[in-house]
Amino acid sequence: DAEVPEIEMALNTSNAFAFIAIFQDLYTNLSVAFRPEGLVAWGVIGVNTTRLANQADKDVDDGQMVYQILQEEGGGNAIVDFFSVAFMEIENSDLYNSYPILILCTVLTAVVFVPYSIPATKMISKGTFGEDENGNEPEAFTKLWLYEKGLNLIGQSLFVPIITTLLSVMGCDYESDPPVVLRDDSIQCWDGIWWLYAVLALFGLATYYPVASFLVPNLQFKNKALDLKYNPSFMVLLLQIKLVQSSVIVFYSDAGRREFHMLLWAMLIMYSFTALHIHFSQPCLVKKVNRIHACCFLVAAVAVACTLVVFNFVDMSDEGEGSTLRVAAFTTMLVLWAVAVALALRVETRLCGAGTGGDDGRIV
Repeated sequence: DAEVPEIEMALNTSNAFAFIAIFQDLYTNLSVAFRPEGLVAWGVIGVNTTRLANQADKDVDDGQMVYQILQEEGGGNAIVDFFSVAFMEIENSDLYNSYPILILCTVLTAVVFVPYSIPATKMISKGTFGEDENGNEPEAFTKLWLYEKGLNLIGQSLFVPIITTLLSVMGCDYESDPPVVLRDDSIQCWDGIWWLYAVLALFGLATYYPVASFLVPNLQFKNKALDLKYNPSFMVLLLQIKLVQSSVIVFYSDAGRREFHMLLWAMLIMYSFTALHIHFSQPCLVKKVNRIHACCFLVAAVAVACTLVVFNFVDMSDEGEGSTLRVAAFTTMLVLWAVAVALALRVETRLCGAGTGGDDGRIV
């Protein structure tokens, strides 16, 4: 295949939002490493370590019990609340306290997204997506501009929170008697109101997932105002990786030691694979951005790896030795992050605006 020439990137809102999306992915990926279970290992959450260690070391982990320990003793922690937003695990935080309302709002958003996306498909068929009637990028806060940004928000930015929340209805603690939903132990699985939530969640998944994972990649590629676009096949792959990520978070989030260990290994493999895939396939048409995107996944992989080390080797009953290992792991993580940032900053200066600007606002 002929090599696709690198395109220039204009300074506009479409490209700015696309660039921000890269760092939103970084935040989401870091949220895996810094889940409550990981923050306990790092010593950020002041949990009764003996209570947690005794529970986690049981032959059969009682996920709901460990989950409740983390919620009770980690509640109100600003760092926990900050990283909980990535997967919409906010119903037990200081930010929000109603899981049923969260489910209903998520289902409504997922279902409404289908008719909301129909005008975009019509614009794509006409070749006018990303343009106003004069063939220019829509002005900020006009009706068309708000429509396109809403499409990106629901279809791309909120993909992980929506998928994770819908799947969470199926995340049950089967070692509880009777089984209960991990995110809300007042809801008994396979009984009563759970069936209503399950049907609504599956309906939301059946409507939202196909549109978001296969239409949105093509929307961003056909957007006339967007230069920072990716090969549609890569975007489809990236969204499938996010689906797997959400599934692992839901079904391995019962905070048992075995489950969190498996979650970290799964995410480490996924983030490392994605970083290598971006590096070798160069899916973004603005070639210099590929290095930044790959380094963002590398940063997440480093965070997960360091959390994995701390989680496995810190003896929570020995605070002295544990503190030493935490400092060593944290220092290693910062050094490797610095290396990743240095690699990302090797991007040519013209991407950062140091080049000569053309009359049309493009970086040349």
